[in-house]
Amino acid sequence: MSDQPRRAAEPEDESVTATNARGMGYDPRVLDDPGPLDDPGPLDDPGPLDDPDATRALDPDATRALGAPVPPPASARRLGFDPDDDAFELAEEDEEESPRRNVVGWVIVGVLALVVAVGVFFVGRNLIGPADQSIKPDRFVESYLQALARGDAAGALAHASAPPPDGRLLTPEVLADSLNRAPITDIAVVASDDTRVQVDYRLGGEPVSGVFDVAKIDGRWTMPQAWATLESPEADLNMPFLINGARLDGPGNYPIFPGSYLVTSTTDALQIDHRFRVTDNRPDQRLGQVPLALTEAGRRDALVQIRKGIDRCIGSNELKPKNCPYAMKDTTTSGQEIIPDSVRTELTNDPLKGVQVRTEDGAPVALADLTITYTLDGSVRDSGEEIPLDTQDFTVETTAIVSYDQDPPSIGWTNR
Repeated sequence: MSDQPRRAAEPEDESVTATNARGMGYDPRVLDDPGPLDDPGPLDDPGPLDDPDATRALDPDATRALGAPVPPPASARRLGFDPDDDAFELAEEDEEESPRRNVVGWVIVGVLALVVAVGVFFVGRNLIGPADQSIKPDRFVESYLQALARGDAAGALAHASAPPPDGRLLTPEVLADSLNRAPITDIAVVASDDTRVQVDYRLGGEPVSGVFDVAKIDGRWTMPQAWATLESPEADLNMPFLINGARLDGPGNYPIFPGSYLVTSTTDALQIDHRFRVTDNRPDQRLGQVPLALTEAGRRDALVQIRKGIDRCIGSNELKPKNCPYAMKDTTTSGQEIIPDSVRTELTNDPLKGVQVRTEDGAPVALADLTITYTLDGSVRDSGEEIPLDTQDFTVETTAIVSYDQDPPSIGWTNR
């Protein structure tokens, strides 16, 4: 064996070796032993990718992801490379033996894409994210509130996907009354997504906030309902009443715009001054317990209602008239049957003389303690014969209760 050190084989074309070396990040001027051309070894620095002499090819997608301007092999002919040239063949071999770099590139691209996708998803699907005034739902809800602010009830209802089931509280008159008491100003969308829009505004100068449901139907933004639903159960107010001057029949569910509202009575006998406001289109707006107070007119009317009740009972000429402060047996103490059609009753005193009507706090009722005296005449049937009864006197101590939670008011009796 020769003592001379081995030398690397001389390449047939020195320019090819120099070109490949520069493409792999080496300077041929400082290579003592470039080694086999098909084993470049681990590369810490791929070298400048913009070397015009380099022919090392990268995967197309990895090349674009890493920002490298080196064209893929498929584009080599178009860019002036000769596929028959030894340098080009060497570049293809180099590409095939660099799978780690291609894999790393794909991993980086995949991770970046995943991060971007996750970020976009959570921003886009946030329950209510920061508002963007260029998004159509925002402008749609703004348009709805602006229609209300200028008193345009029809324009506000045009934002709904269907007409309301009841329009008594959705009229221009009811809306105008609301705006006279509490104008809608300073409308500003603060948050939104594709199903809800949150808006801050002022109602009568007071800051309020509301959330409005929206939906896109047939490419058009709309509201499932362009009104709230006012719930008025019997426990809140069991009688006809007025809201902003519009008469309602009593308990029920009523469509209503955002705004300021005043509940008043349909009769002079009661004083009702219940105020509430609606700030958005929620379907569960509760009226709340409505306090009632009997007026002086109500006290006078209560005496009228009591008088009517007594006259009805006495004038019925019945032993057991319905809803009256007295009821008598249909037989005498000796067991004789009283003939119903023969009964006659007559009032013998003025039950309302000196009577004071009182009220109960929070209840729409008038109460009066009474003493009623009356006589009863009639006939009995004895052995097939009709025999007149002796006139009998009766006295009843009772409390009359006139309830104004319905129209017309009702009257009842509680014996003492």
